[in-house]
Amino acid sequence: MQKRGGIDAITEQNELVSQAMEAASKVAGRIGAGQVEAVLLHNSEHIGVLWRRLEIVARIVVCAEDDAAERLARELAVARHLSERQAPIVPPSGRFPAGPHFQGKFGLTLWQFVEPAAVDEENSAHVALAAAALRHVHDALADYPGALPSFRSAAGF
Repeated sequence: MQKRGGIDAITEQNELVSQAMEAASKVAGRIGAGQVEAVLLHNSEHIGVLWRRLEIVARIVVCAEDDAAERLARELAVARHLSERQAPIVPPSGRFPAGPHFQGKFGLTLWQFVEPAAVDEENSAHVALAAAALRHVHDALADYPGALPSFRSAAGF
């Protein structure tokens, strides 16, 4: 039987998302969060799942590379550093251990849920606020004591 690439790829992706959401639910039980209602927020390079009643987002990745634990830990360390300096970022969870947590082939980190804000790219005030926020993040990173990943390597250049 010949497989149809597009449908098979969608089926594989749906299975991966389902497995990731199950892994997140198992981690929730393991850290004392209890049974959670998981809502899919995002699916691309990572899978974002909202634990609705807890207002926690699980950011889930497939741990295909050996350095996955290191990358997830660094991501949390950088976010904590920025949060301590009141940079305008979404901080890691303070309610439950932010991780990294591992379940099967998945690694995940936990983050506070923040309602998205509407932004108008044509509104100069919105653009100015975004620019100021980015400047604050860059300023806050200036004294980060660890190694930061190269933008070029992270972006695949």
